[in-house]
Amino acid sequence: MFRFHSLWLAILLMVDIPMAMSALTINLTPSSGTYTAGETGFLSVFVHSNNAPNDQLDSFLMRLNITGGPGVSFVNPQPESYLTDGNYVFSNRSANIAFNFNATNVTNAGASLTAGDVSYDFTPATLGAPLPRIIPDANSPLLLGRFPFLVSGPGNYSIGVDPSSSFSNTAFIGFGYTANSASFTVTAVPEPSSLALLAAAGAAVATFRQRRQRLLLRRG
Repeated sequence: MFRFHSLWLAILLMVDIPMAMSALTINLTPSSGTYTAGETGFLSVFVHSNNAPNDQLDSFLMRLNITGGPGVSFVNPQPESYLTDGNYVFSNRSANIAFNFNATNVTNAGASLTAGDVSYDFTPATLGAPLPRIIPDANSPLLLGRFPFLVSGPGNYSIGVDPSSSFSNTAFIGFGYTANSASFTVTAVPEPSSLALLAAAGAAVATFRQRRQRLLLRRG
């Protein structure tokens, strides 16, 4: 039976969030455009507002989906170290940290990831900015998460934001948003025979260069 490990994820899913006109932009950026099978990649997700400083984010529930086949999957469980990143959208005010909740949940055999959080004022004396969090413009985007994924099979892949995702203010009024897709390619690891051929070719080139250099020295 499916269940969320984070209370906030479950609560946000149950809330019917009305949409408001706004202009949040979600930017998905992979750590590389090309990977070799067997490597680990990272997806960084940032948010900025085209209506700054008028968008004040108080909670979010974001679902990411991998398309392109089973050769790429989110690491399960996620490390969630981004929650303590100084550029994280709810830095020093994360409800997940305050209540020791999991911020992420990986499903669909690793093809989907849900991340969520709520802005929580658990250190009111030390907060340098009012709640909820004011989203800045494109010059200083805030981090929504950094999610590692495993690459095991060659192909062309993409990670996108599911339309069910929501970003809302304190009244649970959802912001309108646009989001790009992060695309990348995974190449196969060369077979041992191919590696041997490459090594032999490299050795032949090195030998040729050495002989040519010796010949030039003799002529000189």
